[in-house]
Order: sequence, then C-alpha cells, then structure tokens
Amino acid sequence: MPRRKKKTSTSVKPSHRHVRAGFARLRENRYAEAEQAFQRALALVQGTDELDGEDLARIEHLLGLCRRELRDIGAASRHFARALAQAEVFYGATDVALIPICTDLGDAMRSLGDLADAKALYERALAIDPEDSTVPFTLCGLGRVLEYLGDLQGAKASYQKALTIADTQQGAKYDARAAALLYLGNVLRLLGDGKGSLASLKRGMALGKVAYTEDFPEASATLSHLETVLEGGAVISRALH
Repeated sequence: MPRRKKKTSTSVKPSHRHVRAGFARLRENRYAEAEQAFQRALALVQGTDELDGEDLARIEHLLGLCRRELRDIGAASRHFARALAQAEVFYGATDVALIPICTDLGDAMRSLGDLADAKALYERALAIDPEDSTVPFTLCGLGRVLEYLGDLQGAKASYQKALTIADTQQGAKYDARAAALLYLGNVLRLLGDGKGSLASLKRGMALGKVAYTEDFPEASATLSHLETVLEGGAVISRALH
C-alpha cells in the first residue's frame, strides 16, 4: 500500500492571530480594538520566543500609534520609547528602521512640551538617512520645535528645505508640500513677510485640499474655511499650532 503523506500543520499561533486581528482593526481605524488585540498578543508571548525583537518593536510602535489616535499622547510616547529601545537592540542604532519611530516619538515629545528631546529625535532621524521619503515631514516637525524655541529663522530654513525636498516627491499619497507651505506661511507672517506669507498659505491650502480630501475631509474643510479668512493672522496662527 502507498504511504499516506503526512499532514503539514497549518495552525496559526494564538499570538500571531491577535497580531493579524490588530492589523485588520487598524486598517479600519478601530484603534481601541486594534490596541486590545496587540496587547493580547504581547501577553501571550511573555516568556516565549514566538516573536522576535523586530516583531516586538513593531507591535510597540503600533500600540503607540493607537494611543496617539486615541489622544493619549503620554501613553503613546511610552510605547514609542519602548519600540525605539527594542529596535536599537535588533537593528542597531543607525538603521533606517528607526526613522519612523524617532519621528513619531519626536512628535509625541513635542506635543508634551519636551522640546529638547523632540529636537534630538528629529535630528537623529535626519542623520540616519537624509534622503528618506519621510524627511519633509521630519523637517516640518523640527521646524515647529525651532519655532516654539523662538528660532524663527531656523524654522523658516527647515520648512523651506522640507518644501524643496517635497517638490521632488510629487505623487506621494500625503503631499508633504501642503504641510511645509502652511507652516512656512505662518513663520513668514511672524517674521513680518506678509506678501510671502500670503502666497505660501494660499498655495498650501490649495494643495492641502487636494492631498487630504479623501483621507482627512475635516482638514480639507478647515482649509476651505481658512481661505475666507486668510487676512486674519490670528486665525491662521491658531489653526497651525
């Protein structure tokens, strides 16, 4: 009699099943459910080798993104910090995989008012790879920190550099040019360049309405409204901070 072929196990480990569920909820913007799934995955792998350092860093990063979307920036920063520590161990201190974590942690630190750490994180991301596709957004984050620190000329230079690089990245899903132009317009206003500010804000608003209409309709509506009050500097300033 011919031997029967052995059945190959196709069972999925419970932790992997929760990770997959987390990704699915994340794609649906169901952040609380995604967070719960990722936390369950982490709980299941305690004391095992089911997930390696890369997986753990990625899950901590995703948990940070969930917390950020749920407006808990303090918790988000803690997850981002753990993700960065794990990624450093797995990849090394200068690997490009650290860039998005550094930038997200920098954003969180900036929101929490820790400007020195935010600045260091943005600068670290830029130093790892000055040509990474996320550089314009990182430069915008750095510009905002410099603006808060009172270095308006430094902020202006950062926004202008972001715009120059973003101009070569046309076609990206989220057009960094809109963000760079809006921030540049505001800092030009603060520097007393009314004409330059107006031109930058108008161009940024036009680009922003196109770039964000599908995924961020509320941002597009805000930009449309701002067009009607463009001469009101205080309104512009509040909208950009």
